[in-house]
Amino acid sequence: MREAKDQETIRFYSNEAETYTARGQPASRHRLHDFMARLPAGGGVLELGCGAGQDSEAMLAEGFDVTPSDGTEAIAAAAARRLGRTVKVLLFDDIDEIDAYDGV
Repeated sequence: MREAKDQETIRFYSNEAETYTARGQPASRHRLHDFMARLPAGGGVLELGCGAGQDSEAMLAEGFDVTPSDGTEAIAAAAARRLGRTVKVLLFDDIDEIDAYDGV
């Protein structure tokens, strides 16, 4: 059942990727600032579900080593265009490298 739900979610975001990524939401500054304050300067961050890449963009601007990822290929491609870097297509269940990062 879970796999069917995952596929349903991926299909939804794939179909809505253009609309979803074009909304132009600003980075969630308050929460993001609190998160970054807990990390070492220049620390490594794995961002899960990066969407259009707003938060990754803000963290990169602050000097963090960000690995953006999203579970949907179309959204990852939009984020890659925005960020000018590779965005991993990664589902939460597929994460096996959490220890390689200072923050997730």
